Amino acid sequence: MGSLNPEYFDAFKADLTVLVEGEANASLSFPHTAPELFKQRSDRKEKPDAFVRRTYAPWLEQKGGLPRPIIRELDEPLYRALYKHGFPKDFETKLPPAKGRSAQHIGMTPTEILSKKRDADKARYQKHISNLKS
Repeated sequence: MGSLNPEYFDAFKADLTVLVEGEANASLSFPHTAPELFKQRSDRKEKPDAFVRRTYAPWLEQKGGLPRPIIRELDEPLYRALYKHGFPKDFETKLPPAKGRSAQHIGMTPTEILSKKRDADKARYQKHISNLKS
């Protein structure tokens, strides 16, 4: 049995960390404010999907796209209009569904989300115990 090359082991460990911790998504950036609001668009005939393509183009083209909860948080009327008119096929990757994540959890790794959930569960349990004692 040969010895394990530390260089290969370190590379494997780094790749595994990316997969497990979700660090591949850490480089994603999202707008903090809407570049333009759907209700204030100059061309009132512009469809919601065309508006998204024009207004959010830089974020749609990044790997992972722009998750739908971000759109909902930035521009609720646009979010509702997208659902009313339907999502084009290419929006599955450019404007992916949240898969159970809220906008505040989008940039977090699964480990960070689990840690926050555990902290919230502990706080809820402590409050429940203190209510029983009083």
